Amino acid sequence: MKRVFIFAGAGLGLLLIVLAALPFFIPASVYKAQIETAASNALGRPVSVDGEARISIFPVISASLEDVRVANPDGFEAPNMIEAGALRGSVKLLPLFSRRVEVKEISFEDASVRLTRTAAGEVNWEFERNTAPDDGANPQPSGDPFSATIDRARLRNASVVYEDLQSGIRYDLSDFNAEASLKSADRPMTLRANGVFQNERFEFDLTLTSPEALLSGVQASVDARLGSDLGNVSFDGTITNEDAMNVSGRYSANIPQLSDVTSFLDIALPVDLAPLGGLRASGSIEGALPDLSLNFSDLTVSGDGLNLNYNGLLHIRDTPEFDGQASLDVRDAFALSRELGLPLQPLSAFKQLSINSRLEGPATALNFAGITARSNSPSLSASYSGSISLADDGRVDGDLSAKSDQLRQLLSQLGVELPEGTSLKSASVSGRARGNFQRLGLESGTFALDDTQATGSISADLSAAVPAVKADLKTSRLDLSPFLGSDADQPAASQPSAWSEAPLDLAALNLLDADIALVADEIDIGKIQLKNSDLSVSLKSGKLNANLNRFSAFGGSWNGKAIVDAAGSTPAFDFEMAASSVEAQSLLSSLAGFDKLSGGGQFSIDVAASGASINQIVNAVDGSLSLEIGNGALQGVNLGQLVRSAGSLREALSSGNLTLQSLGEVVSPQAETDFTNFSATLDIQDGLAQIQSLSLVNSVMNVSGAGQIGIGGRTLDVKLTPAIDRAGQGNTATVQLNGIPVPLRVQGSWNAPRFTPDFSGVQSALASNVRDRAASELQDRIGGEPGAIASDVIGGRQPGASADKTGSQPQSPADDSQESATSPEADAPNESEGEDGEESESEKAIKDVLGLILGPN
Repeated sequence: MKRVFIFAGAGLGLLLIVLAALPFFIPASVYKAQIETAASNALGRPVSVDGEARISIFPVISASLEDVRVANPDGFEAPNMIEAGALRGSVKLLPLFSRRVEVKEISFEDASVRLTRTAAGEVNWEFERNTAPDDGANPQPSGDPFSATIDRARLRNASVVYEDLQSGIRYDLSDFNAEASLKSADRPMTLRANGVFQNERFEFDLTLTSPEALLSGVQASVDARLGSDLGNVSFDGTITNEDAMNVSGRYSANIPQLSDVTSFLDIALPVDLAPLGGLRASGSIEGALPDLSLNFSDLTVSGDGLNLNYNGLLHIRDTPEFDGQASLDVRDAFALSRELGLPLQPLSAFKQLSINSRLEGPATALNFAGITARSNSPSLSASYSGSISLADDGRVDGDLSAKSDQLRQLLSQLGVELPEGTSLKSASVSGRARGNFQRLGLESGTFALDDTQATGSISADLSAAVPAVKADLKTSRLDLSPFLGSDADQPAASQPSAWSEAPLDLAALNLLDADIALVADEIDIGKIQLKNSDLSVSLKSGKLNANLNRFSAFGGSWNGKAIVDAAGSTPAFDFEMAASSVEAQSLLSSLAGFDKLSGGGQFSIDVAASGASINQIVNAVDGSLSLEIGNGALQGVNLGQLVRSAGSLREALSSGNLTLQSLGEVVSPQAETDFTNFSATLDIQDGLAQIQSLSLVNSVMNVSGAGQIGIGGRTLDVKLTPAIDRAGQGNTATVQLNGIPVPLRVQGSWNAPRFTPDFSGVQSALASNVRDRAASELQDRIGGEPGAIASDVIGGRQPGASADKTGSQPQSPADDSQESATSPEADAPNESEGEDGEESESEKAIKDVLGLILGPN
């Protein structure tokens, strides 16, 4: 029996020696050719082993092939798809007898793989396998299947190149090393790999509890980690490969610089992500690919001057959905926008920005609930508290507050350039903002602009092609003076004598429609104050209608309307106004620079004009104006003084030199003519106002007037004709100087009119009166034909014209418009004495007549 064991052992040892030595007796070319043929048939393209081919059977079955090449199909530029430096593998011998395949090692070294898609769309990774029909000649083995394990699978110094000639995309994986271990399909598999992908070095670790479970749709545990200079990502959880792969577990990510990742992935973005800095995230993940739910316990994007945090859910679907809390803090919003490549000029007003809000809903209809937002900068402090929704047209509902103590700088930052001035220094607004992104309003608002404050509501409708604004405001004081230019505070008399020819820019009236109601205790327009104002303004398609329901100004009550139509190429204007108890001096000095008329009364105006400048408008204005003033005075002339200057008038008439100096205080800056009533009616055509009626009445005189007022040239040319009595007693409403009117001419500019008596008419009328009365006296005293002849000569008639004394009539006073008059010297009586040194009867008669006219010496 012992010998049997000895011989059996010797035989087994000899068998092992034969098995170990057998590969050395078989030429390598035999099985190398077989390998090339089998591989070529399997892949459908040439496979060559250009290096050595080795096979070993004991103690393990092993084989190695060197310099293996797999050719590319026809039509590809490179000759080979795969080039491998060495392919080695070994299988344990003894476990084979137990129907177990235990792979000791599989090694693929110095492999190079080129995956190519040609410009025609052909690829080289699709193989045409040669398969023989199953005719039963090769029956499948029966019995228990083999089980397999792999102690180690290793890939060393491999490279893979993917090149798409259609799109120009190319990916490079180089210096790739991987090592995997799998004891059995139902036991854990580990994989460790590292390499360089697109010039970025990485490391990858994977542990899978059961590949068999993963392939059969049973839940499998996975622990995966990917690290590189770009960042680190990890997952620890379970995967179930059903109809869709289900994922559940914890994750973390740490990316130092987001811009490096987008650059590495060659993702073109409209902004530069470098200012956003890095990203840090951790939390849990649930769901089936591609619909996943990420629960962020921490999501932080942090850069220089930026910090963004989010805690909550993010559902990754066709449209991402949020349900969590977010916060954003920015040190300098405008600087950040510039660094992002979005230099939004309006953001220059927002320096420090802080936002905290709950995010709910899909990204396209996101709802910001419980939002608090604040911005602080040197030019603006603003805050908002409430909610904002991006759904549909959006929704806004919250408290808004904004204040600027450097309003001009703020407007400049927003792209609005203003001329130099002292206005627009500060502004503030607060109230409840409600509406949507198309129709937004501010309710229960308080507004302030410089020293002007108002309360009320404002809303804007942006849904139409032309935005519409609606406002209902109340203010205690509205100061418009700073917005009307430097001339607004100057009295009208000191302003330029010519109207502006600068084109009116009314384009803003076509930019929006408006409906505004304003109640103001006081509105200041330069030196003009409007009190207790109730105004309503509508603007539609470039046409502005202002209804001035009521206001008080210049001591009186007003109402009216104004229309500005800027819809056409040439603006048109209509203005209608009526007032009662108006102080005339305050009104005329403020509006026209004419301060020579005082008193209180009624005023009305109804005018229309069109023009592209103020000068064109005033030269084209048509309409009417009327006023009636009581208990006032006309300054610059004292018509009553004419009565009280009888002595001076007599002396001037005697010398034939009646001038302004002759009247003394009649015409002077300090002189004035008081009246109980002054009324005027003007008809205006093409900027020229014709005086239809003008009347001034006091206890001793009645003054009428005629003439015209040039609105375009700011000129006056008016004749005032007073009637006063010889003694100046003022016993009747219409008093005359022996029935002779004394005309007064007012000429010149509005702000510096000249008052000049028209003495030519007075002298002509008085001379005619003297001649008539002297002739009559001579005829009565001399009598007969000599008296009639003397009367005709002195009276300026042909001899014999006064023969019928009863039919003669006194000559009417000369017309006021007569520019030349007979000189008093020409008609003065001859005062020479007779030869005997005594006065003749005719001379005495003439002196008596003059005495009757002029009064006693």
